[in-house]
This record gives sequence, C-alpha cells and structure tokens, in this order.
Amino acid sequence: GVRAGTASYRWMQVEDGAARVLSAGNLHTSLTGQNLVIKRGVLVDSGQFTFRLYASSDPTELANLDTCVYCGFAEVTVMRNLPPASGRLVTSPAQGYAQDTLFTLSAESWVDPPIPQDDYPLTYSFGYYHPSGSVRYLAVSVHTSQLKTVFPTGDAAVACAGPTDAVCHPLRLHLEVSDALDARGELPFPTWIEMLVPDGAVLQALL
Repeated sequence: GVRAGTASYRWMQVEDGAARVLSAGNLHTSLTGQNLVIKRGVLVDSGQFTFRLYASSDPTELANLDTCVYCGFAEVTVMRNLPPASGRLVTSPAQGYAQDTLFTLSAESWVDPPIPQDDYPLTYSFGYYHPSGSVRYLAVSVHTSQLKTVFPTGDAAVACAGPTDAVCHPLRLHLEVSDALDARGELPFPTWIEMLVPDGAVLQALL
C-alpha cells in the first residue's frame, strides 16, 4: 500500500451520462487534493454523479489515468437533493379588505421527493411581492404550514379583473417550502389575492 503522507491524488468524474461538473469554476477545492468540494448550485440535474479519487506514490502516474499501473482508487456516487414539490398555496378568503380582513394561507400537499431520500421536517416561508418585484416576508422557516395574517393594499398600478364594490388591486403571494437540508421549492405558478380599498379610506400601502 501507499504510506500515509506520501500519496498524490487526482479526482475525475466517471463517464455515466451526467453533466460534466469537474471544472475549476465549479469547485472550491483542487482536483489534486484528498477532498472534493463542489460549489452550491452546480449539481442541477436530478440524476446521479459518480466521482473517483485516484492515489499513487508516483505523481507522474496520475498524468494519464488510463495507463496508470501503480494507482489505487475509490469512488462515490451522489445524487442531487431535490426540493419539496407537488404542493399548492390555498387562500381563504380569495378577496378581502386591506389591513382588515384576516386571511388564512395554507401550504397543502407538499412532499419531499425520495431522491436520494426524503428529508423531513419541512419548513415554510410566507410572503407577498412588492410592486418592485422584491418579496416581503411575513414568516420565515416556520414549521406550521398555515398562517393567518392581514395584508396591505395590492399593486395600485393594476386593477382587479372582475367588478367589485370598492377599489381593488391584486396582490401576488409568495411561498417557499424547504426540507431539512435546505433544498427549497416554490410555487409552480403565481397565486394572487384581491385587496379591496373602501372609498375614502386611508390605508397603508405596500411597505
């Protein structure tokens, strides 16, 4: 065997059809060290990735792994942790008065795919979108899947689609669902509520 402290190393990715990820821009570590640390967000596919670490007492042997006679190796196969999915956000009621109506937001049917395993418990972050596009959070990483809250007025630049008895602006909601390893899923499509503003009322706008 190779004595401790005398080995040279080289990482490679086994050809298995997965996207090639072992480029310098994707790594926090060198391909010639004992440890391999890949940057966050690189393993974007849902498939598996197999990495192999070669070791040799002669560093020149590692220049061509196909002809390396005095090399040993070990390999590991990893899979990307997929975020929670298949859920929705249910609001009750769908329309109400700004700063007055108490809305109930319910994150329903979210599950964590068993790839490579399911990672419970799930946590939930609720919020809404400011007209600028930024998210204003109402609760962050809570373990309850339901939130009761009032909302400010909606986007004053947009009117509700249907007829109403008061000034009405839509407000887009935001939901993030995270597993225990912080893989985050979001709503697959926009979810809106309608915010009514009574005539003559002075109400808080979006903050």
